[in-house]
Parts: sequence; C-alpha cells; structure tokens
Amino acid sequence: MNKVKLKLSHIVDSLDKYENALEGWKDVVTLDNKNIEIVNIEQSSWIGYYDEIKVQLKIMLDFMDYLLKEQKAKSMKVLYKTMQKSVSDRTVEKLAEDNNRYKDLFLIYLEVKELYMLADSIVTQLQHRAFSINNIVKIREKDLEGITLHLDV
Repeated sequence: MNKVKLKLSHIVDSLDKYENALEGWKDVVTLDNKNIEIVNIEQSSWIGYYDEIKVQLKIMLDFMDYLLKEQKAKSMKVLYKTMQKSVSDRTVEKLAEDNNRYKDLFLIYLEVKELYMLADSIVTQLQHRAFSINNIVKIREKDLEGITLHLDV
C-alpha cells in the first residue's frame, strides 16, 4: 500500500492478512523468559513492524469512514427528493443508515477499526516495554558497579 490507491475490495481482501499479521503479539510483548540482550536488540524492529501495520490500518479506517459518509450522503439526497418536507432531518438520517449498502460498509468499518485499535494497543504496549527494558538494564548496571574482580594470576 505504498500509494494511496484504495478500493473497498482491497480492504475486504486484506483484513485476513492484517489479522494474521497481528496474531502472536502477546508473545512479542512479554519479557518473561527472554534474554535481555536479544529483547533489547529486537525492540525497535517490533515497534517498527507493528507501527507500519497501524499506519496502513489507519489509512484503511479513514477510507472506510469516507465511504460511510459518502453512502449516507447519497442515501439522504435520494430520501430528501422523495420524501415529504415535514419529515425531520434526524428521521432522514436514520433511514439513510438503514440502507443495506450502508450497513455492509459499517460492518467492514468496524472490522478495520477493531484491527486498528489492536495495532495501536500493541504499539503502545511495546513503547511501555521499551521503558521496562531500559529500567531493567539500568538496574543490572547498578548491580555490576559493586562487583570487585578477583583475578587469580
């Protein structure tokens, strides 16, 4: 998705890909039973990986929001032309949201939003993990300051 050339079919087809890409995130975020040196080295790669997914999902989410608004506006335009003048704006809006195409788009929007929110949460957790790694390293460094080496030469 280097170029912003989105289509609804592209979004629908990519949802499984992004869902699979986000699987296993709990194993990535946890520090339990992991070597501190390896975790420290991998940290920036994981943040970059999940942040890129988050950015792509945000673009898709914004596009879905655009499609929802566009569909609602089209439906409302038709309803205003065909309905009596005494019908309230809120009623027309509700009827536009009851359109099957709008409902289908909204369900896709919710799926994209769920994945985006998960990716956002993972990135945030990885940022917190970075602080934890930094604190652990500092604590380990402090422990090393008091060590006296005894060399049997």
